[in-house]
Amino acid sequence: MLDIMKKPSQNEFNVVGVLNEINVKEGTSPKTNDQYISIDLTVRVDQEVNGRATENIIPISLYSARHKKGTQELNVNYDRLVGYKDNLISLGSVDKGEEHRASRVAIQSEIRENSYYSKTGKLVNGWRLSTNFINNQRASDEEGATFVVTGVVAKKYRETDKEGNETGKLIIKLCVITYNGTANVIDFCAYGPKADFIDEHWQKGDTVKCAGYIVLTNKIIEEKEETGFGDPIITQHTVFDRELVIDRGCGEGLSDAYAYDADDIKVSLDKRQAYLATLEENMKRGATRDEKPNPDFNF
Repeated sequence: MLDIMKKPSQNEFNVVGVLNEINVKEGTSPKTNDQYISIDLTVRVDQEVNGRATENIIPISLYSARHKKGTQELNVNYDRLVGYKDNLISLGSVDKGEEHRASRVAIQSEIRENSYYSKTGKLVNGWRLSTNFINNQRASDEEGATFVVTGVVAKKYRETDKEGNETGKLIIKLCVITYNGTANVIDFCAYGPKADFIDEHWQKGDTVKCAGYIVLTNKIIEEKEETGFGDPIITQHTVFDRELVIDRGCGEGLSDAYAYDADDIKVSLDKRQAYLATLEENMKRGATRDEKPNPDFNF
């Protein structure tokens, strides 16, 4: 079995496309009294997913303090992020007809859980993409937003609509292990025959490997309401898709040499649950989060 404290899961995303927008925030943390820089950017990616052409707007975040934690040693990441602020060109900053000037980028890093409690007290299970590095797209880099991940199947179920009808989407909650045995529980999904295969061959507790596409799209849906006279009343609303779509993967759970021990996973999940309980308590007390949440669940 894998040593959960020393062997994190494989967890890689790869986003290649044109820089769509970039927003930079600089300031001083009231908690540490240290300078920081925070960058939120989006990358426009055109790719085919399940046989359908999609335009995706992929959000990615970067963050660095001026000094390394607890020291006066300067953090090289800080200067790198300042350089990105000064040198990257987004689509949103160029005039019409000058779109070719926008930076084309290639970004690789890890998918992390980003769960939190809303103001209504509901636990929102989410994920985020963050990095410290942005590279220029090379000629050999193919445009796309993809991932390769190993993790332990924590749960899987068929999605249903408000009427209780299955939508054709299978949700797979994977426990992805990061630094020091920390558990991130991240929702992946699958459709069609791939969903059927996973539902049959992947069992709870299996360590599995999969790859697929990061999908972040939106579309306008029109609804017509017939009236007693005159034209129908037409209302529009936007439907957002935010998914990690599994396209391929192992046929069954990985062998013991490449798998995590069930007892170790339970310990990590218990620590995660304790962390979430702390978040809930802070929410009830009206506590506010720092500039960026701790993506490593540092218990």
